[in-house]
Amino acid sequence: MTAEILIQGVNSEDGPRCYRAVALYKDGRILHEVTFSAHGDESALVIAKSMVDSHAIDLWEGLRFIEQFEPANRDA
Repeated sequence: MTAEILIQGVNSEDGPRCYRAVALYKDGRILHEVTFSAHGDESALVIAKSMVDSHAIDLWEGLRFIEQFEPANRDA
């Protein structure tokens, strides 16, 4: 699954950057990945956090790991 999302932030001088939100099963296997553009980490963090459901979401920019968001109830 690939989605094109663009959110403008206040700290954007270099234009949008490419991020990946990776949904993970409980055992760490990848469920799916969404690629999107955002103007900086703050905007990307908001987008990735909004994707959390019953699976954890890892946020990446290229090879740089940014943060993992855990679901409130992780049964999946």
